[in-house]
Amino acid sequence: MWDTRNWKRPLSELHLDGGVWRTRFNASGDRLVVPCMYNNAKLIENDKGILKEVFSTNVHESIAYGGCWIEEKSLFSTCSFYDKKVALWAY
Repeated sequence: MWDTRNWKRPLSELHLDGGVWRTRFNASGDRLVVPCMYNNAKLIENDKGILKEVFSTNVHESIAYGGCWIEEKSLFSTCSFYDKKVALWAY
């Protein structure tokens, strides 16, 4: 997490053991869905770390590379590259 006024030092960091790709904050900006390519997808809450890990490898046959929010239904989604699938997850 960076303050865009100072790119030299992150405000916080969290090691997720995967290639992070296409993160997306929810509308209030306190949660982040993080597709970690070959290491599942994580739901992160500011200052609390990983809230939920979804095992996208059970659903996606290839890398998880995108995520999006459907907050009015308490859902978020992940998508995969080669198998062209979208998965919905409750939080």
